[in-house]
Amino acid sequence: MALGVLSPGQSKPLENKFVVAGPDGKMSMDYYKAHPVPGDEAAMSVTKDGRLQVMETPFGRISAIICFDGDFPQLLSQAGALGADIVLDPSNDWRAIDPWHTEMASFRAIEQGINLDRLTSHGLSEAFDYQGRTLAALD
Repeated sequence: MALGVLSPGQSKPLENKFVVAGPDGKMSMDYYKAHPVPGDEAAMSVTKDGRLQVMETPFGRISAIICFDGDFPQLLSQAGALGADIVLDPSNDWRAIDPWHTEMASFRAIEQGINLDRLTSHGLSEAFDYQGRTLAALD
């Protein structure tokens, strides 16, 4: 699940994160967006250590980034080093960056040889295999 958790009254009231509950109901992944968009989002966002996590699943090793994180080669290189098979990338794009933001994330995934599933609310959603071939797309 991609979540935006607001805690009014805090100096940084926004937690922009990706969480996964395992089959046992326990939290298996709790990743905070490492690179909030400069400006308002960065000013109000809680960030953590920027370390990606992986989770073993029947579909392979899954990791996650969030939106603008996909523009940063050093972040996706963690997914490669962790042996991730699939990286999920929930995003909230807007017309001015559609489709470039998705294309940038695809390059980062190709560099690491990982499959990427980028889901965006207002832009190009696309799934790529580890060689950069489009598996599905919807804008």
